[in-house]
Amino acid sequence: MDRLDAVGRRAAVLLLAAALGLGAAPTPAAGTRAGGEAGFKPGNRAEAYFHYAMAKMAQRQQRFDAALNFLKEAAEADPGSSTIRAELARTYFTVRDYPAAEAEARAALALDPDNSVAHTVLAQLFYSRARRGIEPDENRQRAMLELEASLTGGDRDDPEVLLTLGRFYFEAGDYTKAASILQRFVDTQPAAGPSPLFLLARAYIQLERYDSAEQTLHQVLELAPDSLQALETLVNVKRLQEDYEGSLPLLRRILAIQGGDASIYKKLGEASYHLGRFSEAVEMFEMARREEPGSPYTLYYLGLSYERLGQFSQARRTFNQMLERDPENAEVLFRLARLEEQQGDLDTAVQHYRALVSSLQEVEDMDDPRRRDVATFCARVGVLLMELARYGEAVKEVRGCMGSVDAPAPLLHLLLVRALVLSGQEQRAMEEARQAVRTFPDQIRFAVLEGEVLLQMGRDAEGERRLRELIQRVPADGPSGGASLEGEEVEEDREEVTSLVSDAFFNAGARAEGRGDLTRAEQLLKKAIDINPEHAAALNYLGYTWADRNVNLEEALDLIQRAVKLEPDNGAFLDSLGWVHFRLGNLDDARRHLRRAVEILGSDPTIQEHLGDVEAAAGNMQVAEKLWRRALDLGADNASEIEGKIRRAGRPAGP
Repeated sequence: MDRLDAVGRRAAVLLLAAALGLGAAPTPAAGTRAGGEAGFKPGNRAEAYFHYAMAKMAQRQQRFDAALNFLKEAAEADPGSSTIRAELARTYFTVRDYPAAEAEARAALALDPDNSVAHTVLAQLFYSRARRGIEPDENRQRAMLELEASLTGGDRDDPEVLLTLGRFYFEAGDYTKAASILQRFVDTQPAAGPSPLFLLARAYIQLERYDSAEQTLHQVLELAPDSLQALETLVNVKRLQEDYEGSLPLLRRILAIQGGDASIYKKLGEASYHLGRFSEAVEMFEMARREEPGSPYTLYYLGLSYERLGQFSQARRTFNQMLERDPENAEVLFRLARLEEQQGDLDTAVQHYRALVSSLQEVEDMDDPRRRDVATFCARVGVLLMELARYGEAVKEVRGCMGSVDAPAPLLHLLLVRALVLSGQEQRAMEEARQAVRTFPDQIRFAVLEGEVLLQMGRDAEGERRLRELIQRVPADGPSGGASLEGEEVEEDREEVTSLVSDAFFNAGARAEGRGDLTRAEQLLKKAIDINPEHAAALNYLGYTWADRNVNLEEALDLIQRAVKLEPDNGAFLDSLGWVHFRLGNLDDARRHLRRAVEILGSDPTIQEHLGDVEAAAGNMQVAEKLWRRALDLGADNASEIEGKIRRAGRPAGP
């Protein structure tokens, strides 16, 4: 190998760094190692040496055409010099004659396989191709191999070479090698400064070695305590580790250094939210919103924070602001639909769920997981329509959903049968239930549904026999393990089947009560509870039915208390508990439970009316009238009855 290669190796690597934008390349002075000519002794080929020296001078003067001419003459005088060929390659690369650069680099390597300058030129060529999108992965790998080949002997321990190589591998995306080389540099150069440490920390982050990244960033901060870049990166590491408590002092430190901006307020708000400090989160996100009024991220987390605080009107207002800017935002539509549903505004919830379904159906990739949610939210629309007693519309909605989903959806078949029953089409419901049994033979819930339809049709003895037989077909000690229904294995265990059968009796009982057949409703609800003593809905329904009729009050109280114990935050159950206490004359208990129900279901007119009745019984007529009028404003079904209460209180019902 020519001595010029040996003494110019380090310069070659630094020139590569300059070409990649990774650091400033040195400007070599005459007679230095970087220039390389001091070590070139071509023996008796003085003419070659002369032309080579003239070429280096022309390079320093930025006269590359002249340099090329001199180097060609040098190559003619000494055709066996890999040094001259490599320098030709480097100069061709400088003037962007890439084919000639590659040809000369390969010619140099044919003469000397260890020529570092030639390897470096090839590395530059390959990396340039990668950055231009030409076989990027393959060319990036070739570039790294050529760079490795350019480094031999003692240069591997040269700090500048290590740093350049570490930067190169980081830029190329090989973070494992980058971290290894940069760590070697840091270990050998303890006073190197914060920049290499910061690059090493970034490599560790890419490798998800967060503990090492955090330790390295603390070293950066020891050298540069006010480095915003290091502080912000450390905050991001804490967030990746979900260490929100640890991120707070860092964020406050950033705030003290640079003052507040939207980015810092958002991160403070996010940390407070995840720590359950929702009031602090609201404060931070409100400050961020003043800086960036339209930021979707800020509005979304602000809405979530309001929701967690129970400030539902503010949450809805915030989410609606997002929806004004992005009407098809599926996440916001879902949040709003759920909020409206929780607050009892089922009509608006239906609108949002429908918009959500339309948004999800626009997803073109059939394998996108969001496509699977279409059936779920379609079903939710059907459920709410049934709660609104819009049964015919529910049938139409569910049929439409079944035609638009990508695969058979058992839930939609279940809802269709229920909607047909509630719309009075029992025979059609039975046909659909039997079809569902054939379509989903391994799901016993459709056999249960068939029994429920029999109950709904008034064929109680046949329906009850069918349902109780289904319970007995499943072993009591766990999954079926071979139990079958019409020759097919079933997936459910005894507990699951018992729950389904109990639901069937409950649904039939609730419909009987809605039709005014109270005796039959009571019988069916009792059977639901007998089969599943923890059927919260049945416990509440039967208890409320008795309380509303002012009968069996002590037993009603016991049933409703059991329901509330099972679901302590269910607003409807708390309303029932308040109402039965009212019937028993326990006004303080009634008021306490009804106020809690209002907190959960503030837009339910029945709860407002009930609380008004309690206040009237306590002699607080002004408060009672206000609550009754609130019930009217919310669209109470029994408006004339409430108006009569207001008249009897001494005031007209109108405004």
